[in-house]
Formats: sequence, C-alpha cells, structure tokens
Amino acid sequence: MRVLEIPSVEKSLWKRPVMISTAPVYVSIVVPTCNGATRKLKECLLALKGQKTTHSLEIIVVDDGSTDQTLEVAQDISGIQVFRQRCQGPSAARNNGLRQALGEIVLFVDDDCVPEPDWVEAMVQPFADSSVTGVKGRYLSRQKELVSQFVQCEYEEKY
Repeated sequence: MRVLEIPSVEKSLWKRPVMISTAPVYVSIVVPTCNGATRKLKECLLALKGQKTTHSLEIIVVDDGSTDQTLEVAQDISGIQVFRQRCQGPSAARNNGLRQALGEIVLFVDDDCVPEPDWVEAMVQPFADSSVTGVKGRYLSRQKELVSQFVQCEYEEKY
C-alpha cells in the first residue's frame, strides 16, 4: 500500500493564464484503474471522499476494461463518477479522465494509493503562486518487507 505525502513544487518561467488564489477551487481527481478491486481501490476512493478540504471535489474513476469487481466497488461509493474504456492502458485512462474533468485543477492518483486526509489541500496550495505550473507528490510505502523498502529507496532516489 502506498501513502501520498506533501508534494514537491515545480516552477516554470511560463505563466499560467489564470491566477488561482487561496480561495476554494473546483478540483477534479482522476483515478485510472484496471482490476483495482484486487488492490486498494476501495481504500483509495474512501480516502478521497474523506479529504479535509475547503475545495469542491469531483472524483472520476476510469476503468480500463477490468474483469474483476472494480466497477461494482467504484459504483458502490456515492458521488464517484465512473467511466469505462476497453483495455487501452493507464495513460489513455488518465487522458480520458482528463477529458471528463471539469475542475480548475486536475489531480491524478493511482488506484493502489491511499492519500492522507490533507492531500488535496497540500496539492492545491502551491498554485496560489502564479509561477507554479505543476505539482507532483511522492509516496511512502507501508510495506515492511526488506525488498519493498529497498524499492522505496530506489524510487525516492530516482524521483
């Protein structure tokens, strides 16, 4: 299981066309999934529904042709928009979710991640600075196995 934490901030010389203040904004969260019912999809969606935020949220799940109970898991949680595509891969699922998103800011999270309760706030807050054009998060593993911990170290080094 992965837990998302406070993001790092990427700045750019390019200015965003719209300055987003610290006032609440509409945020879309896209969750691409394929057979996510066998991973942490339900925990992920419940964590997203439980966000402590002043922002309005829409949560979009894009199912990439799952053969397990993924659709039922997503549909059983109220307020989740669910879209389905035919086995096009996670990149296409993200892009299809982006096309459906209505938010001023769009966040992406994998179906096996369980965001902390303040994740949305932490991801949106840097956009109050007009020089910020993108934000990325990093995750921590709760896995205790030695190999998993080494993989975590490798990811932290690379990304």
